[in-house]
Amino acid sequence: MPNLHITVVDKKATYNTRDGVLVCENTDYKVIFTFDEEWSAHETKTARFIWNGAYHDVEFTGTECAIPKVSRTNALQVGVYAGELYTTTPALIPCLRSVLCETSKAQNEDVEAYRDRAEKAAESAEARAEAAKFFRDDAMNWARDAESSMRSAWEAADEAASYDARTKTYMEVTQGLMTDAVSIDSRISLNSKRISNLEAGIPAEDFVTDSSAAYVRDVPSNALPFAEIAEIGGVTRKCTNLIPFPYKFTSGETSGVSYTVSNDGGVTYTGTATAQINPYYVMGFLLKAGTYFLSGCPSGGSWETYQLFVQTEDYNTTIANDFGAGRRFTLEEDTYVNICFIVSKDATVSGLTVRPMLNTGDTALPYEPYFSGLRSAPVTEVVSEGVNLTTAQAVYKGAQRYEELVADGRNCIRFTSGASYETTPITFAPNTQYTVSFYAKGEDFGGATTGNTAFTFYYEDGTFSKVAIGQASPWMFISLTSTSGKTVKSVGVSANEYRAYVYIDTDTFMLNKGTTAQPYRPYIKRTLSIPEAVQALPDYGIGIPNTDYFNRIRWRYDEATDKWVREYVKQIEKIVLDGSSDEQWYLFRENQYGAFVYQTSLKSKQLAISDKFTFEYGAWGNKGVGYFSPNGNDVFFNTDKATVEEWKTHIAENPVTVFYALATPEITDISHLLPEDNLIGVEGGGSITMQNEYGYDVPATVTYQVEEATL
Repeated sequence: MPNLHITVVDKKATYNTRDGVLVCENTDYKVIFTFDEEWSAHETKTARFIWNGAYHDVEFTGTECAIPKVSRTNALQVGVYAGELYTTTPALIPCLRSVLCETSKAQNEDVEAYRDRAEKAAESAEARAEAAKFFRDDAMNWARDAESSMRSAWEAADEAASYDARTKTYMEVTQGLMTDAVSIDSRISLNSKRISNLEAGIPAEDFVTDSSAAYVRDVPSNALPFAEIAEIGGVTRKCTNLIPFPYKFTSGETSGVSYTVSNDGGVTYTGTATAQINPYYVMGFLLKAGTYFLSGCPSGGSWETYQLFVQTEDYNTTIANDFGAGRRFTLEEDTYVNICFIVSKDATVSGLTVRPMLNTGDTALPYEPYFSGLRSAPVTEVVSEGVNLTTAQAVYKGAQRYEELVADGRNCIRFTSGASYETTPITFAPNTQYTVSFYAKGEDFGGATTGNTAFTFYYEDGTFSKVAIGQASPWMFISLTSTSGKTVKSVGVSANEYRAYVYIDTDTFMLNKGTTAQPYRPYIKRTLSIPEAVQALPDYGIGIPNTDYFNRIRWRYDEATDKWVREYVKQIEKIVLDGSSDEQWYLFRENQYGAFVYQTSLKSKQLAISDKFTFEYGAWGNKGVGYFSPNGNDVFFNTDKATVEEWKTHIAENPVTVFYALATPEITDISHLLPEDNLIGVEGGGSITMQNEYGYDVPATVTYQVEEATL
């Protein structure tokens, strides 16, 4: 009897994907549960099996439960409940449809032959019923009176009828005769191929492949329960924010306005200015000639209220103002500037958070905390989450008088909104709307005069929106959508009434992206971890932004050996130039700027990123610019140093790190370091996050199966 294993921890059920797929119409499967300690008091439990919009409950004792016959589905959900009331999230088991799920018929010319053979072989009434699904009505009516075993019936039909290779193969799958050489014309997904060792694929239209650079990827809404990670690595970046941090000032108060500096470079201002305040982020900061974009001022700014401000070092000339929409400006020559945030006299600000951002180019880039040099962001794990982005417990845990309990037969949390409370259970995307929904009730316990805040969205610009419930309100459905055009900073409750409880039904709490409250689904989180031995591979996590060049791990199916090979593909090499004696430098030319050449055989694709130089190709460039020679073997640096000795002294004090793309990738078999399993459970409409230390967009290839294979 095939055993499928499900682990239950903290009421979350997780299927062991190594057990493979369940083939529909079979009755010999059983599930073996592993429960954590909280289930020890419940010897008798009920397993709920859900497929095709219906469920089947099976009561069992101990840890083993027979799986009922499952039909015509690609996914089975399995959960457990017991007592009054313990229950779990559903675990997802992938399924393959067997031949008995299909609707083939015997060829017309072979009906009589089939009748003759089936009459002699028939023994089983069950086989008669199943055979009726696949053959002509008159043959089926006759077969209803025959007695045969299922195998005998199929053998008879196989000899008598002209089956195509596809039907024959699915018959073998149904009978548990899967082999490495099974041939199926209608291709099955690569995931199923590995799980069941079925050599096949699925048509391109049944796949969605995402190879973009992203931190969070949206899972297609019609995705089946598993996705395949084909390639993953990391990226290397310079900081896009030019404003150095720490700033010239620290947290403090001036003229009635307090300002608090956070570790990410954000500054929160609160108070009414008795005089104009303008603490400077930087002073005497050199900007090279070029085009820049200033951003980070919350909306609602003006000359009379507040603004992000750039001026010349001598304070005499205004260069740019950001009142909330950002501002592009161009410098015709190198200029020393001051940058500050101004709160005008008599203006009032409350929790106004400014994240000052200055980047090169014509458009605003997303805010990035300042760092110097280069940062590499290797992916450490892949995290899959469903449509529901969090739990009620994660949102309200720190609220006043927080408590978890059962009320009116519902699993609840309750709290009061006597004090404001904020938390950040997820990373909220910029300028993205979210909708929260749940059932709630109010309960007056001490003479409350107003209702309670049930939920609050807090925004980056210091404003908030909330939804309240009456102090004695019965259970009711509540929803709230965040304000369009604003970025959610955090969620929680805003101060209101302390003499009444708010009850939240935790089994209905839903926070989803978009402007519509989605039907409740439990919060689901799954991970696919990258082993430490893989993360320790030389230069894992290095990649050149906005290119296809990054050091990656990949799972590759080798048809010759019928095995999944795990490989490390190294496309990026790193050199650190510090003027040491083994570095061969020479002066390429003498004019306004010296051009110093590092001689080596880099075998470069002429793509690079450096911590101190901007690389260009096919041109000599300007002062401070690095570039490769046309053959990609030598690297040039334009500087204002006059001699090789001066240059080597300079880089000894200021080493230069260059990551460059190899002309020919280096490929290493790492099958001994990386498991074969590269599947992760997903929920249609959910998300997959490429977890890395800095939350950078990283390149990866993820494949989702979005519709079933058809005959």
